[in-house]
Amino acid sequence: MLLFGFFCKNVFPMIEKKELTTGRKAALGLKLGLSIGVTLGIGHLVWFLLTEHYQPAEIRYTIFNLAASSLNTVTFWTLIISAAFILVWFFYPRLEGLCLAAFIAGLVFLPIAYVINKNYLPGFREIKSLVGNGMIAVTALAFAFLILRWTRDATFIHRFARTSIFVGAVVVLFASNAALRLQPVHQRLQSAPSDPQKLIAFLDAKRMALDKTDGGGAVVPLESTKQYFEKKFAARQPELRKRIAQLDSAKIIAHADSILMRRFAFVGVSKILPEKILWRNNPTNDFVWLFNLNRQEWLWDLVAAYVLTGDEKYARDFELILSDWFEQNPMMNWKDESDPVWRLIDSSLRLTATWLDALTVFFPSDMISDDLKWKMLAAIHDHAQFLMHFRSPGRNHLMQETFGLMAAAAVLPEFKMSQRWLSIAKLRLDRVLTEEIYPDGGYNELSTFYHRYVIRILQQIADFAAGNDVKLTELFYERLQQMYSFLM
Repeated sequence: MLLFGFFCKNVFPMIEKKELTTGRKAALGLKLGLSIGVTLGIGHLVWFLLTEHYQPAEIRYTIFNLAASSLNTVTFWTLIISAAFILVWFFYPRLEGLCLAAFIAGLVFLPIAYVINKNYLPGFREIKSLVGNGMIAVTALAFAFLILRWTRDATFIHRFARTSIFVGAVVVLFASNAALRLQPVHQRLQSAPSDPQKLIAFLDAKRMALDKTDGGGAVVPLESTKQYFEKKFAARQPELRKRIAQLDSAKIIAHADSILMRRFAFVGVSKILPEKILWRNNPTNDFVWLFNLNRQEWLWDLVAAYVLTGDEKYARDFELILSDWFEQNPMMNWKDESDPVWRLIDSSLRLTATWLDALTVFFPSDMISDDLKWKMLAAIHDHAQFLMHFRSPGRNHLMQETFGLMAAAAVLPEFKMSQRWLSIAKLRLDRVLTEEIYPDGGYNELSTFYHRYVIRILQQIADFAAGNDVKLTELFYERLQQMYSFLM
């Protein structure tokens, strides 16, 4: 950054100073920053829609969150650009100090950006992104230098950010952000509360035959809802127990015992974690290790070990682990594929690999608390909402995410949103099969590994659909058969 300062000092001639008051300089810097921020916010929205390939039927479920993200972009860039121009005007002769100020600005904007976009402050390990934020600030300063050099005075700023544009941008920005602050994150995604009395409102009492009134206005008793789900999941248990019995029981129990000792091995690296797992703390230098920890495929071994042995120690540890996870990881209001917890594919795998089977085993039993049972139901609802509103652009990630959305809808059709989840899942599945599997059955990632991986996902979807009365399109089975034939 000091080199940048010396470069600027030698390359850029001194700007002709126009006498402006301190307040005028600050106002002009804010005006230009806000105008650029609004432009970038609109660009963010347009770019997202173009690159993510959202279909019209999907957009209506996520448009509010798209707008929220765009407003966050406006806020962030307004702060960066405005600060850059104000710093340039006030400290231009001292470029070395100015570049140091840019680095400090990066440090200041780091927690702001995290709070705006992720709803939590950065931890020690995330401070390393300070360099990235500092470079953003330096880039903004360079942009400010160029504009001020080209214009020599404030004329360009007056032309670019006319009063009408500025006033309109201020009104839109602050009014919209005020509205967003008044609406909690869980309401944006229609998140289900873990309080069972409130969770009932997200269930279709008519479908469950718990509300016998014509108007549907009766309050459904909590005990009736609990008994309904106990009976439902007890009926699903025989098939699950049969599937577990066909597996290597010794291997499952050995893995479960390792979990009891908090010994985990992912991507060839074994680590022992504390009893209370810190889900965002990576004990390795590989983020994939942390991704594997949070997708919780390994947690299924505790469920299966309990089924095989009946030993309550596995159920107790399952409750301890999952309760900690719920406590530390509230649902995010926007997708962030760099987040170690809320990657979309990992959110789907938690459902399909573990949580739905765990609910089948534990809901009818007394081995876990009623509190955790209701939290699991609410979390499955929230994961489905998350997967409906946000998705990957395509490829194997989107296929797995679609499987998670479909599984939640099929296993828990009692949720009022389940039919929407299922229709969106089918829509996405047909789109990705049409666009990414060639007529001869080849897969567009052009990798035998991913070809087989996608076949495995699609076969899991086919098996799940057959066992849960989900009707898939002819296109699905045609593409799956073509992919098998391609390998022969």
